[in-house]
Amino acid sequence: MDPHFQVLRLRTQVYFSTLRELPEQQKQEPVDIVTASNFNHLVDDLSSFAPSIGSALPAKIDIASLKQEPVSYRVLEELESEILELMPEMKS
Repeated sequence: MDPHFQVLRLRTQVYFSTLRELPEQQKQEPVDIVTASNFNHLVDDLSSFAPSIGSALPAKIDIASLKQEPVSYRVLEELESEILELMPEMKS
């Protein structure tokens, strides 16, 4: 398996395991800019590594409009299976 793919997969798993470990009350709160930015970087990196799945990945978070259109930690957590299901198709 490609080492870059292994790192991306591990990074994805760590990102979402961190979200899963949050207290239930916090999962209902809007994400902060750092969490949103990390999610966007993850989506960018996955798209760069496997352009064929880029269109199937979730949309990035519009950080500029987070205050008007908040995204909860729960919403991000629910994207985990969608992203991980795409990853077996990633081949370089």
